[in-house]
Amino acid sequence: MFLDDPVNALKCNTSLKGFKTLASLELFQFYGKEPELIDNMANILRDCPGLKRLGLGLAREFDCDQIPEILVATGDCDFLEKLCLKYGTSSSPLALETLRLGHGMFVYKPKSPSTGNYLSKLVKFWDIKTLHIYNGLVHETDDWDFEPVPMQVQWNFFTECASLCQLSVTRLDKKLRRWLNTSGKSVQELLITEHYSMYDNALGNFDILELPQLSMLFTREMTISEHPNTRGWRGINSDTREQIYVDKYRITTLDRIPDNIANLTRLGLCIELENQWVSS
Repeated sequence: MFLDDPVNALKCNTSLKGFKTLASLELFQFYGKEPELIDNMANILRDCPGLKRLGLGLAREFDCDQIPEILVATGDCDFLEKLCLKYGTSSSPLALETLRLGHGMFVYKPKSPSTGNYLSKLVKFWDIKTLHIYNGLVHETDDWDFEPVPMQVQWNFFTECASLCQLSVTRLDKKLRRWLNTSGKSVQELLITEHYSMYDNALGNFDILELPQLSMLFTREMTISEHPNTRGWRGINSDTREQIYVDKYRITTLDRIPDNIANLTRLGLCIELENQWVSS
């Protein structure tokens, strides 16, 4: 497989054959012919049954004219499914504690309904304590004039992650929020890595997030000029659960957090000091 070498800015063909006792393996920005990649990757994983930490991510194209950058997801997006099925033909699921799925590792519906949860062939869900998933916006067509769409992650695949402590995602979308409020209540640390603006519709998912054990939150927020057509900020009254409008020029993600998850012991914020950390 081909791996990026960030130090020497070179492309190199790297063989990982011979490693038998790895406890941690993270491969990102690799590329090549898909059948060969899948065979090589499945063999590497079979040779390391004691893995506790696994990270995978393909080199993918991005629309860099957008903020944030938009992943291009045209063509087949079933590399992860094929890898899981290939690995599962002759090996038992890995007892991973950390699973990181980066660019190109689409946790989509299986190509065939009879396949079911293909991830269960790769990993034992009940052992996972840390889960990182790239679930940013994607272009699903070659015509970039169309609006990007949320990545359709099958969060129900992770229903058995009863020991999950830390979850890192790109965006908090509706499907993820529903999964967290039902099957993901064990999450104690939630990291959301993509910048939100005050007018992002997805911010409404923070209003109705219910994580009773949440002790750590990381978010990123960027400031933009006032929207000319808005009446204010739409939120939810934590007492009545009714939608309300607040006439504030700027309001942060933190103002949206319900009282039932506000007992944080750790908070991480990326802010602009000149605009967001000033006295009135």
